[in-house]
Amino acid sequence: MRNYKIFAGIFIIICSCQKKLESKISDEQIINILADIHIAESAIALVNPAMKDSIVKGYKSEIFSVYKVDSIEFKQYFETLQADPKRMTLLYEQVLIRLEKLDSH
Repeated sequence: MRNYKIFAGIFIIICSCQKKLESKISDEQIINILADIHIAESAIALVNPAMKDSIVKGYKSEIFSVYKVDSIEFKQYFETLQADPKRMTLLYEQVLIRLEKLDSH
């Protein structure tokens, strides 16, 4: 009986941890956000290095606002993606496709 309680406790902990990793951010949103971040970073490539960090923060804040995503939620989602290289690669392929489409216009 005691082993059952331990197993049940571990199962509940695992399930609750998995729920925390779920996100409201869709794949389409993450693709758009990452593409926009890359565009913003490219836009400030020639800016004075002392000013870059604050400008990037401003751009990212605006991007998150546009997509109605919290920066903490984005960071957690991105960290989860880093733990899944196959999925990260697939999403980044879509980011590159989006950037190429924008570049061709």
